[in-house]
Amino acid sequence: MHRGSWRADWKARSRSGAAAVEFAIVLPIFLMLLFGIIQFGSILFLHNNMVNAARETVRRMSVTELTAADADGFAQNYLSDWNLDFTVSATEPPGTTDVSVQISVPAADAALVNFPIAWPGNLVAEASMRPE
Repeated sequence: MHRGSWRADWKARSRSGAAAVEFAIVLPIFLMLLFGIIQFGSILFLHNNMVNAARETVRRMSVTELTAADADGFAQNYLSDWNLDFTVSATEPPGTTDVSVQISVPAADAALVNFPIAWPGNLVAEASMRPE
């Protein structure tokens, strides 16, 4: 009787050891997946804000509320919560051609964790509208 309980105890310990090894293998993969989802969501949210800033800036330029010189300051102010260096280029051609605004930021600067392979280039948001 004593001998059988020892074997059951040993089997239970070996199973818990296997669970610890499996957990140690799965945990880094799970954390990478979790942080990747958070990183992607953050980049997507930033890009959405950049598109909204470009759209609002170009709308104000099209109704002559802003000039191309003032557009940079307006877009920078719109995106001031992000603490990033955005590049804003606004064109206000004469005549009936479209007014356009382009906002960009290096993707590596916008990322929460900088993986150079994962985020090359720039995040770019553009908007154009016919002036009224």
